[in-house]
This record gives sequence, structure tokens and C-alpha cells, in this order.
Amino acid sequence: EVDSKPLSLILRDLNHYSTNFIAEQILLAVSKNSNGIMNRERGLGVLNKVAKQIPGGKSSMIHDASGLSHDNRLTASFLSSLLAIIAKDPNNFVPLIYSLSQYGKSGTLKTRRAVSSQNVFAKTGSIDGVRTLAGYIYDKNQQMMTFALLQNNVGSASEALTREDQFLNLIVK
Repeated sequence: EVDSKPLSLILRDLNHYSTNFIAEQILLAVSKNSNGIMNRERGLGVLNKVAKQIPGGKSSMIHDASGLSHDNRLTASFLSSLLAIIAKDPNNFVPLIYSLSQYGKSGTLKTRRAVSSQNVFAKTGSIDGVRTLAGYIYDKNQQMMTFALLQNNVGSASEALTREDQFLNLIVK
């Protein structure tokens, strides 16, 4: 038994502040066997096995939990499908959406203002040449949708942010 904050609060810190260390620690926790031994490769094996079972995940390859590896291979279809599966179960959805940054209000999206709706809850991700934004958005009729935008070969971060804003504005309309 481990004395710890509830997982929902750990996820909030992970997603709100994009704390890569927490992601890697959760991976180790997932890898723990019945003898209490943690193994990163075993954890990655679990993640990859689960990913292959999700629509759009057959070609997925996860090499780390933080998303910092250029060898990770995920599709927008996979991310959106995963979010849709989570949304079907309130026990998983409520803690997840609570953990995500809200556009224009919190976390890594706090300073973003271009979208006409603040009903965007998402996780950002970026490494050299790559930007990702995935989460949930409520349209003008308050219908929730999942979305995922992955941009490769990004030259300018500001141009990538502009494309993210344009993408979200199209959905909200």
C-alpha cells in the first residue's frame, strides 16, 4: 500500500502542467508486478497492448509515457477514439476532464484566447517539430465531441498555435 494523493489529483497535476516526470512514474506504477517490482519495459508492453485494441491503434507504438520520444507513433484517430471510450464511463471521464486544461482558463491553455468558446478541455504536447492538441470540445449546441490535431514538421510554434485555434473555431461554429 502506498500513501498518495488520489489518482485524480495526480492526473490533474500531470495534465494541467504537462509534468513529464509524473507520466513516467505512472508508467512505472502500471508495470508493478505481484512482487512489487516495477519495470518500465513491462509498463510499455501493457500500454502498447491496450493501444492495439483501440480503433486507430493497430499501428501505434508507444516508447515512453511522457510523449517526448520521437519514436512514438500515434494517430489522431487513435487519440480521438481513446477519448470517446473514456467519455462513455463517468468514473473515468469525470476525473479526466477535470484534469485537462480549459481553453483560456487553466493549465497549458490558460493564455489561449482565439477560440470563440471556452468549452475546450484538452492536453497539449510538443517536441521539436511536432505539436499535438487533443481533448473534448462542446459545440454551439453544447454537444460534446472529441478531437485530436497532430502537426508534424512544424517550423514555427506560433503558426502551429494559429492552426490549432483555426481548427477549434471550425468545430465550435
